Amino acid sequence: MPDEPSAQDDLFLTRPSRPRGPDPSAPLADRMRPDDFSDFVGQDQIIAPGRPLRRAIESDTLSSVILWGPPGSGKTTLARIIARCTKAEFVAFSAVTSGIPELRRIIKAAEQRRGLRRQRTILFVDELHRFNKAQQDAFLPHVERGTIILLGATTENPSFEVIAPLLSRSMVVVLTPLSDEAIGQILDRALADAERGLGQFTVDLTPDARRRLIGFGNGDARGMLEGGEDPRFIARRMVIFASEDIGNADPLALVIATAVFQAVEFVGLPEAQINLAHGTTYLASRPKDNASYIALKEALQDARAFGNLEVPLPLRNAVTSLMRDLGYGQDYKYVHDDPSAKTDQTHLPDRLKGKRYYRPKSI
Repeated sequence: MPDEPSAQDDLFLTRPSRPRGPDPSAPLADRMRPDDFSDFVGQDQIIAPGRPLRRAIESDTLSSVILWGPPGSGKTTLARIIARCTKAEFVAFSAVTSGIPELRRIIKAAEQRRGLRRQRTILFVDELHRFNKAQQDAFLPHVERGTIILLGATTENPSFEVIAPLLSRSMVVVLTPLSDEAIGQILDRALADAERGLGQFTVDLTPDARRRLIGFGNGDARGMLEGGEDPRFIARRMVIFASEDIGNADPLALVIATAVFQAVEFVGLPEAQINLAHGTTYLASRPKDNASYIALKEALQDARAFGNLEVPLPLRNAVTSLMRDLGYGQDYKYVHDDPSAKTDQTHLPDRLKGKRYYRPKSI
Protein backbone atom coordinates (compact mmCIF):
# COMPACT_ATOMS: atom_id res chain seq x y z
CA MET A 1 0.00 0.00 0.00
CA PRO A 2 1.55 3.40 -0.94
CA ASP A 3 2.75 5.70 1.77
CA GLU A 4 0.65 8.71 2.64
CA PRO A 5 2.07 11.85 1.00
CA SER A 6 3.95 14.18 3.26
CA ALA A 7 3.38 17.93 3.44
CA GLN A 8 6.31 18.42 1.13
CA ASP A 9 5.01 15.82 -1.33
CA ASP A 10 1.72 17.75 -1.43
CA LEU A 11 3.58 20.86 -2.52
CA PHE A 12 4.57 19.08 -5.72
CA LEU A 13 1.45 17.02 -6.46
CA THR A 14 0.40 17.38 -10.10
CA ARG A 15 -2.36 14.78 -10.33
CA PRO A 16 -5.36 15.87 -12.46
CA SER A 17 -7.66 15.02 -9.54
CA ARG A 18 -6.11 17.72 -7.43
CA PRO A 19 -8.35 20.80 -7.14
CA ARG A 20 -7.04 23.55 -9.38
CA GLY A 21 -8.26 26.42 -7.22
CA PRO A 22 -6.07 27.81 -4.43
CA ASP A 23 -6.61 26.63 -0.88
CA PRO A 24 -7.91 29.71 0.98
CA SER A 25 -6.50 28.37 4.25
CA ALA A 26 -2.95 28.15 2.87
CA PRO A 27 -0.45 30.92 3.71
CA LEU A 28 -0.34 33.80 1.24
CA ALA A 29 3.19 32.90 0.13
CA ASP A 30 2.07 29.38 -0.78
CA ARG A 31 -1.06 30.57 -2.59
CA MET A 32 1.01 32.99 -4.67
CA ARG A 33 3.74 30.49 -5.49
CA PRO A 34 4.19 30.42 -9.30
CA ASP A 35 3.23 27.33 -11.28
CA ASP A 36 5.11 28.25 -14.46
CA PHE A 37 7.82 30.54 -15.78
CA SER A 38 5.36 33.27 -16.75
CA ASP A 39 4.77 34.03 -13.05
CA PHE A 40 8.35 33.47 -11.88
CA VAL A 41 9.94 36.79 -10.89
CA GLY A 42 13.69 37.35 -10.61
CA GLN A 43 16.63 35.05 -11.43
CA ASP A 44 16.59 36.06 -15.10
CA GLN A 45 20.27 35.13 -15.27
CA ILE A 46 19.28 31.45 -15.05
CA ILE A 47 15.66 31.12 -16.22
CA ALA A 48 15.24 33.76 -18.94
CA PRO A 49 14.13 32.30 -22.31
CA GLY A 50 17.07 30.63 -24.02
CA ARG A 51 19.15 30.13 -20.88
CA PRO A 52 20.62 26.59 -20.56
CA LEU A 53 18.67 25.65 -17.43
CA ARG A 54 15.35 26.79 -18.85
CA ARG A 55 15.99 24.98 -22.14
CA ALA A 56 16.79 21.78 -20.23
CA ILE A 57 13.60 22.10 -18.16
CA GLU A 58 11.33 22.86 -21.13
CA SER A 59 12.85 20.08 -23.26
CA ASP A 60 12.69 17.66 -20.32
CA THR A 61 16.41 16.85 -20.59
CA LEU A 62 17.44 17.97 -17.13
CA SER A 63 20.55 16.39 -15.61
CA SER A 64 21.56 16.55 -11.95
CA VAL A 65 21.42 20.11 -10.60
CA ILE A 66 22.21 21.75 -7.27
CA LEU A 67 20.27 24.97 -6.62
CA TRP A 68 22.27 27.23 -4.30
CA GLY A 69 20.75 30.42 -2.99
CA PRO A 70 19.55 32.27 0.11
CA PRO A 71 16.15 31.67 1.70
CA GLY A 72 13.31 33.07 -0.39
CA SER A 73 15.26 33.20 -3.64
CA GLY A 74 13.03 30.71 -5.48
CA LYS A 75 14.70 27.29 -5.11
CA THR A 76 11.55 25.41 -4.07
CA THR A 77 9.41 27.33 -6.55
CA LEU A 78 11.79 26.41 -9.36
CA ALA A 79 11.62 22.77 -8.27
CA ARG A 80 7.82 22.97 -8.36
CA ILE A 81 7.90 24.30 -11.93
CA ILE A 82 10.22 21.44 -12.91
CA ALA A 83 7.77 18.98 -11.34
CA ARG A 84 4.96 20.36 -13.51
CA CYS A 85 7.04 20.41 -16.72
CA THR A 86 8.72 17.01 -16.63
CA LYS A 87 7.42 13.65 -17.78
CA ALA A 88 9.80 12.02 -15.30
CA GLU A 89 8.55 10.84 -11.93
CA PHE A 90 9.18 13.71 -9.53
CA VAL A 91 9.86 12.69 -5.93
CA ALA A 92 10.30 15.23 -3.12
CA PHE A 93 12.66 14.30 -0.30
CA SER A 94 13.58 16.39 2.74
CA ALA A 95 16.96 16.07 4.42
CA VAL A 96 15.29 17.26 7.63
CA THR A 97 12.44 14.74 7.90
CA SER A 98 13.68 11.84 5.75
CA GLY A 99 16.51 9.36 6.13
CA ILE A 100 18.47 6.62 4.39
CA PRO A 101 15.75 3.92 4.76
CA GLU A 102 13.27 6.08 2.87
CA LEU A 103 15.94 6.85 0.26
CA ARG A 104 16.42 3.11 -0.30
CA ARG A 105 12.69 2.72 -0.97
CA ILE A 106 12.78 5.60 -3.44
CA ILE A 107 15.80 4.15 -5.25
CA LYS A 108 14.16 0.72 -5.50
CA ALA A 109 11.02 2.26 -7.00
CA ALA A 110 13.15 4.33 -9.41
CA GLU A 111 14.98 1.20 -10.59
CA GLN A 112 11.69 -0.58 -11.22
CA ARG A 113 10.24 2.44 -13.00
CA ARG A 114 13.29 2.72 -15.22
CA GLY A 115 13.31 -0.99 -16.03
CA LEU A 116 9.59 -1.40 -16.72
CA ARG A 117 8.59 1.94 -18.25
CA ARG A 118 11.91 3.55 -19.21
CA GLN A 119 10.80 6.49 -17.10
CA ARG A 120 13.33 8.70 -15.38
CA THR A 121 13.09 9.78 -11.74
CA ILE A 122 13.94 13.27 -10.52
CA LEU A 123 14.68 13.29 -6.80
CA PHE A 124 14.29 16.73 -5.23
CA VAL A 125 16.32 16.93 -2.01
CA ASP A 126 15.52 20.04 -0.01
CA GLU A 127 18.24 21.32 2.36
CA LEU A 128 20.80 18.94 0.90
CA HIS A 129 23.51 20.37 3.19
CA ARG A 130 21.80 18.81 6.22
CA PHE A 131 22.98 15.39 5.09
CA ASN A 132 26.46 14.61 6.36
CA LYS A 133 29.17 13.43 3.97
CA ALA A 134 28.52 9.74 4.61
CA GLN A 135 24.79 10.17 3.94
CA GLN A 136 25.50 12.09 0.73
CA ASP A 137 27.60 9.15 -0.42
CA ALA A 138 24.37 7.14 -0.59
CA PHE A 139 23.21 9.23 -3.58
CA LEU A 140 26.42 8.88 -5.58
CA PRO A 141 26.15 5.42 -7.21
CA HIS A 142 22.54 6.05 -8.22
CA VAL A 143 23.41 9.42 -9.78
CA GLU A 144 26.33 7.81 -11.62
CA ARG A 145 24.14 5.00 -13.00
CA GLY A 146 21.34 7.38 -13.94
CA THR A 147 18.84 5.73 -11.62
CA ILE A 148 17.95 9.18 -10.31
CA ILE A 149 18.45 12.73 -11.45
CA LEU A 150 19.40 14.68 -8.35
CA LEU A 151 17.80 18.09 -7.88
CA GLY A 152 19.31 19.45 -4.67
CA ALA A 153 18.50 22.72 -2.92
CA THR A 154 20.79 24.34 -0.38
CA THR A 155 21.38 27.68 1.30
CA GLU A 156 24.99 26.71 2.03
CA ASN A 157 28.05 26.96 -0.19
CA PRO A 158 28.15 23.55 -1.92
CA SER A 159 31.95 23.77 -2.11
CA PHE A 160 31.97 23.17 1.65
CA GLU A 161 28.74 21.26 2.25
CA VAL A 162 28.43 18.86 -0.71
CA ILE A 163 30.89 16.02 -1.29
CA ALA A 164 33.21 16.57 -4.25
CA PRO A 165 32.15 13.48 -6.27
CA LEU A 166 28.50 14.56 -6.10
CA LEU A 167 29.40 18.16 -6.89
CA SER A 168 31.43 17.16 -9.95
CA ARG A 169 28.45 15.23 -11.35
CA SER A 170 25.99 18.10 -10.94
CA MET A 171 25.48 21.51 -12.45
CA VAL A 172 25.54 24.17 -9.73
CA VAL A 173 22.97 26.91 -10.34
CA VAL A 174 23.39 30.03 -8.22
CA LEU A 175 20.25 31.95 -7.24
CA THR A 176 20.85 35.49 -6.00
CA PRO A 177 18.86 37.48 -3.43
CA LEU A 178 15.81 39.05 -5.03
CA SER A 179 16.19 42.68 -6.03
CA ASP A 180 13.91 45.37 -4.63
CA GLU A 181 12.30 45.60 -8.06
CA ALA A 182 11.53 41.87 -8.10
CA ILE A 183 10.11 41.94 -4.57
CA GLY A 184 8.00 44.93 -5.58
CA GLN A 185 6.52 42.96 -8.49
CA ILE A 186 5.69 40.05 -6.16
CA LEU A 187 4.06 42.43 -3.66
CA ASP A 188 2.01 44.19 -6.33
CA ARG A 189 0.84 40.88 -7.77
CA ALA A 190 -0.28 39.63 -4.35
CA LEU A 191 -2.25 42.83 -3.74
CA ALA A 192 -3.92 42.70 -7.17
CA ASP A 193 -4.72 38.97 -7.46
CA ALA A 194 -8.32 38.48 -6.32
CA GLU A 195 -8.28 34.68 -6.61
CA ARG A 196 -5.03 33.78 -4.88
CA GLY A 197 -3.93 36.99 -3.21
CA LEU A 198 -5.49 39.99 -1.49
CA GLY A 199 -7.23 41.54 -4.49
CA GLN A 200 -10.70 41.05 -2.99
CA PHE A 201 -9.75 43.48 -0.23
CA THR A 202 -9.30 47.21 -0.60
CA VAL A 203 -5.64 47.75 0.22
CA ASP A 204 -4.45 51.35 -0.06
CA LEU A 205 -0.67 51.03 0.19
CA THR A 206 1.24 54.30 0.41
CA PRO A 207 4.60 54.58 -1.40
CA ASP A 208 6.41 54.72 1.94
CA ALA A 209 4.64 51.59 3.22
CA ARG A 210 5.46 49.81 -0.03
CA ARG A 211 9.15 50.72 0.33
CA ARG A 212 9.15 49.44 3.91
CA LEU A 213 7.54 46.14 2.96
CA ILE A 214 10.07 45.68 0.18
CA GLY A 215 12.83 46.40 2.69
CA PHE A 216 11.52 43.75 5.05
CA GLY A 217 11.35 41.25 2.21
CA ASN A 218 14.94 41.93 1.23
CA GLY A 219 16.30 41.06 4.67
CA ASP A 220 18.60 38.39 3.30
CA ALA A 221 20.83 41.02 1.77
CA ARG A 222 20.81 43.36 4.77
CA GLY A 223 21.15 41.12 7.76
CA MET A 224 23.00 37.85 7.39
CA LEU A 225 22.04 36.30 10.70
CA GLU A 226 18.39 37.31 10.63
CA GLY A 227 18.15 36.12 7.03
CA GLY A 228 19.40 32.62 7.82
CA GLU A 229 23.13 32.81 7.00
CA ASP A 230 25.00 29.91 8.59
CA PRO A 231 27.05 31.37 11.49
CA ARG A 232 29.82 28.89 10.67
CA PHE A 233 30.30 30.64 7.33
CA ILE A 234 30.76 33.98 9.11
CA ALA A 235 33.15 32.43 11.64
CA ARG A 236 35.11 30.78 8.84
CA ARG A 237 35.55 34.14 7.13
CA MET A 238 36.79 35.59 10.42
CA VAL A 239 39.51 32.92 10.64
CA ILE A 240 40.64 33.76 7.11
CA PHE A 241 40.49 37.50 7.84
CA ALA A 242 42.69 37.08 10.92
CA SER A 243 45.56 35.73 8.82
CA GLU A 244 44.95 37.57 5.57
CA ASP A 245 44.36 41.10 6.86
CA ILE A 246 45.86 41.18 10.37
CA GLY A 247 48.62 38.60 10.23
CA ASN A 248 51.66 39.23 12.39
CA ALA A 249 50.47 42.70 13.34
CA ASP A 250 48.64 40.74 16.03
CA PRO A 251 49.23 36.96 15.91
CA LEU A 252 46.66 36.52 18.68
CA ALA A 253 43.93 37.45 16.17
CA LEU A 254 44.09 33.98 14.64
CA VAL A 255 43.77 32.39 18.08
CA ILE A 256 40.70 34.51 18.86
CA ALA A 257 39.07 33.85 15.48
CA THR A 258 39.64 30.10 15.80
CA ALA A 259 38.17 30.17 19.30
CA VAL A 260 35.10 31.99 17.94
CA PHE A 261 34.66 29.31 15.27
CA GLN A 262 34.83 26.60 17.93
CA ALA A 263 32.39 28.52 20.14
CA VAL A 264 29.89 28.83 17.28
CA GLU A 265 30.08 25.07 16.71
CA PHE A 266 29.64 24.37 20.42
CA VAL A 267 27.06 26.99 21.40
CA GLY A 268 24.86 27.42 18.32
CA LEU A 269 22.34 30.16 17.63
CA PRO A 270 21.07 32.42 19.04
CA GLU A 271 23.77 32.73 21.75
CA ALA A 272 26.58 32.24 19.21
CA GLN A 273 25.81 35.75 17.96
CA ILE A 274 27.54 37.00 21.11
CA ASN A 275 30.67 35.03 20.23
CA LEU A 276 30.57 36.40 16.70
CA ALA A 277 30.20 39.96 18.00
CA HIS A 278 33.13 39.40 20.38
CA GLY A 279 35.37 38.17 17.57
CA THR A 280 34.24 40.81 15.09
CA THR A 281 34.94 43.74 17.41
CA TYR A 282 38.34 42.31 18.34
CA LEU A 283 39.41 41.83 14.71
CA ALA A 284 38.05 45.20 13.64
CA SER A 285 40.04 47.03 16.33
CA ARG A 286 43.42 45.34 15.73
CA PRO A 287 46.23 46.74 13.54
CA LYS A 288 46.24 45.39 10.01
CA ASP A 289 49.09 43.85 7.99
CA ASN A 290 48.61 41.69 4.91
CA ALA A 291 52.35 41.08 4.39
CA SER A 292 52.02 37.31 4.86
CA TYR A 293 49.24 37.15 2.29
CA ILE A 294 51.22 39.23 -0.22
CA ALA A 295 54.33 37.10 0.39
CA LEU A 296 52.35 33.95 -0.35
CA LYS A 297 50.95 35.37 -3.60
CA GLU A 298 54.39 36.46 -4.81
CA ALA A 299 56.00 33.14 -3.86
CA LEU A 300 53.31 31.19 -5.70
CA GLN A 301 53.73 33.45 -8.72
CA ASP A 302 57.49 32.74 -8.81
CA ALA A 303 56.89 29.03 -8.31
CA ARG A 304 54.66 29.02 -11.40
CA ALA A 305 57.08 31.18 -13.38
CA PHE A 306 60.34 29.37 -12.57
CA GLY A 307 59.16 25.84 -11.91
CA ASN A 308 61.20 23.40 -9.81
CA LEU A 309 64.39 25.31 -8.94
CA GLU A 310 67.24 23.49 -7.24
CA VAL A 311 67.76 23.82 -3.49
CA PRO A 312 71.14 25.49 -2.72
CA LEU A 313 73.80 22.87 -1.93
CA PRO A 314 74.56 24.11 1.63
CA LEU A 315 70.93 23.43 2.60
CA ARG A 316 70.89 19.85 1.33
CA ASN A 317 71.24 17.05 3.85
CA ALA A 318 74.33 14.90 3.12
CA VAL A 319 73.32 11.43 4.28
CA THR A 320 75.72 9.48 2.04
CA SER A 321 79.36 9.84 1.03
CA LEU A 322 78.28 10.49 -2.56
CA MET A 323 76.17 13.43 -1.41
CA ARG A 324 79.10 14.80 0.57
CA ASP A 325 81.36 14.45 -2.46
CA LEU A 326 78.81 16.37 -4.51
CA GLY A 327 78.94 19.27 -2.05
CA TYR A 328 75.73 18.65 -0.15
CA GLY A 329 75.76 20.49 3.17
CA GLN A 330 79.12 22.19 2.60
CA ASP A 331 79.55 25.71 3.99
CA TYR A 332 76.24 25.46 5.86
CA LYS A 333 76.05 28.12 8.57
CA TYR A 334 74.13 27.23 11.71
CA VAL A 335 72.45 30.47 12.73
CA HIS A 336 72.64 29.74 16.47
CA ASP A 337 76.43 29.56 16.31
CA ASP A 338 76.39 33.33 15.85
CA PRO A 339 75.87 35.28 19.12
CA SER A 340 73.49 37.63 17.31
CA ALA A 341 71.63 34.70 15.69
CA LYS A 342 72.15 36.17 12.25
CA THR A 343 73.75 34.83 9.10
CA ASP A 344 74.39 36.14 5.60
CA GLN A 345 73.70 32.70 4.15
CA THR A 346 71.18 32.70 1.30
CA HIS A 347 68.38 30.17 1.37
CA LEU A 348 66.93 30.83 -2.07
CA PRO A 349 67.85 29.24 -5.41
CA ASP A 350 70.32 31.19 -7.52
CA ARG A 351 67.62 32.59 -9.82
CA LEU A 352 65.84 34.10 -6.82
CA LYS A 353 68.85 35.45 -4.94
CA GLY A 354 68.10 38.75 -3.26
CA LYS A 355 64.34 38.32 -3.62
CA ARG A 356 62.38 39.36 -0.54
CA TYR A 357 58.84 38.13 -0.12
CA TYR A 358 57.88 39.06 3.41
CA ARG A 359 57.79 42.83 3.91
CA PRO A 360 55.96 43.60 7.17
CA LYS A 361 54.46 47.02 7.62
CA SER A 362 55.80 49.37 10.26
CA ILE A 363 52.89 49.39 12.70
